Amino acid sequence: MLSDNKSDIHRLEELREFAEAPRLFWPAYATALCNLLGATRLRIVLRDHGDASPGWKRIAAHAKPDAPRPLISDADSESLADRAIIEGFAEIAFSENQRVVSLPLKTGTPTHDCVMIAEIAVVNHEAFVESIHHAQLVADVPASYRNFRALKQSQSDVSTFASTLDLLTLINRHAKFEPACLALANELASRFKATYVAIGWEKGGYVKLRAISNMQSFEKKMERILRVESAMEEALSQDDEILLPLPTDSIRITRDHEALLQQESLQAVLSVPIRIDGKPVAVFTILRHEQAFTEAEVRAAWIIADQVAKPLATLNRDSRWFGARMAESVATYTKSHWNLEHPWQKLGTVTLLIVVLVLFFGRITYRVDAPFIVHTYQQAIVPAPFDGYIQESSIRIGDEVAEGQVLLQLDDSELKLRKASYEADIRRFRSESELARAQNKFAEMRVALAQMEQNQAALELTQHEINSAQIRAPFASTVADEARLRERLGAPVKAGETLIRLARPDQLYLEIDIDERDIHEVVETAKGQFAFTSEPSKKYPMSLVRVDPIANSKQDKTIFFARAAFDCPPEKWWRPGMTGMAKIEVGPRTFFWIITHRLVDFLHIKLWLF
Repeated sequence: MLSDNKSDIHRLEELREFAEAPRLFWPAYATALCNLLGATRLRIVLRDHGDASPGWKRIAAHAKPDAPRPLISDADSESLADRAIIEGFAEIAFSENQRVVSLPLKTGTPTHDCVMIAEIAVVNHEAFVESIHHAQLVADVPASYRNFRALKQSQSDVSTFASTLDLLTLINRHAKFEPACLALANELASRFKATYVAIGWEKGGYVKLRAISNMQSFEKKMERILRVESAMEEALSQDDEILLPLPTDSIRITRDHEALLQQESLQAVLSVPIRIDGKPVAVFTILRHEQAFTEAEVRAAWIIADQVAKPLATLNRDSRWFGARMAESVATYTKSHWNLEHPWQKLGTVTLLIVVLVLFFGRITYRVDAPFIVHTYQQAIVPAPFDGYIQESSIRIGDEVAEGQVLLQLDDSELKLRKASYEADIRRFRSESELARAQNKFAEMRVALAQMEQNQAALELTQHEINSAQIRAPFASTVADEARLRERLGAPVKAGETLIRLARPDQLYLEIDIDERDIHEVVETAKGQFAFTSEPSKKYPMSLVRVDPIANSKQDKTIFFARAAFDCPPEKWWRPGMTGMAKIEVGPRTFFWIITHRLVDFLHIKLWLF
């Protein structure tokens, strides 16, 4: 079952001083443990109690090429891991030769629980027990690896800080910004064994190249220089280092850096921002043909960037011409003297200045306020066709009626009796005329015929009134007024009396009353909004289509009627006669004009000023 234990243990002991990153350590450790135990499959899971939702997470796994299907599920693995943390060791025997064992591992971090879960085909029980003991002996390898890395990191930091101090001494020897940048670039190229190092400084939102290692001067418009500046701007905008080859877990944008590597035929590039007071102001980019940058080199580059920021910023400021330094000094003086002394006076002064600027220079769209009423293009007044009595009515205000629908029924019983009387008289006069003709009494015959025609005309009038007793809607519409007909059943009505008023709700428009003080501001093509008194929170768009040229008097005011069309489909609840307020847009005006134009108009008219 077991391979050469001594070689496996030796490999595990070597991992105590493993120099690579954790993402490479854990797979190597899982493989060595799997070989040591002779397991067919092994996984390492970790639980961090510092997480918001701690749970077991797989961080490494290894399986033999001929490994069978897993013996336990992930849920059973978590349960086995919990047992191992509590009991120190846990196992599940599926058969005499198939076992799953779980053993805690030491990571050196108090908040971490780490467990190894291995599936082992047991051939020799004594060898199986021995391998478990060996695994327990190397369970502290992750903790040793962590301590070793911390020690190496400390040693690297000490060395980096020492070399950074030497670098600062080199920079401080220069009194000008450009020579200091060149010295820094040369030193970085030497320390990082780079093909060349470039240093760029932010100016006006762009990065301008200030120095290239081993180059006293360069043409700023060269295509190569522009590519380097684009890569530096990519790092500056993201305010983070950009490293190529790209780490597997990186999400940074590296398009310009990749183009730079391709054009220069290089293998690795590292761009690190230089910050002043937490704000990135510069970038140095290191390029080389050889191997990729290590984690220690990236950390060293960050330390150098932090330490050289202040000296380089000071040299850059002092190297500028007098006018630029004076402007910066004024800005710094103003900022430093903006303190808490007399804060309310300063705040009031600034507020007053802002208010004055807004009043005289701020412009918004001025809108004329005007009341409106909703009308319809087509209405119908339904009067009483004759003197009579109301017999039946089923409509109410707001009802929608179809064309030809019965609106009101008047009592026609008296008319029907009158009709019968006229019909009887017509028959009688017809008989008298025939009798007179037979007796050759032609004068009497003509009298009888005239009386018959008179009754025939009366009969037709009566029939017309009977037909008119049933009042119908002339078109599809909505009942706007019905004179409380349902409460007046049996009541008399006079011919011509208004009984019902109908309106078409699909042909509505706004009639707006514009004050004569604002009529000169309004044009017929103006846009605006309106809101109903019943629903003031909702605003609807409109457009003027006509302004009457003649003024009208209304409530002791002189107004002009304007007609507006809806710029949106009418709502179902809109009805003729509804009122509200319209706001007509007349163009941009300053706040000062909006506030004072009424007063100015008064002075013009009353005092005849200006």
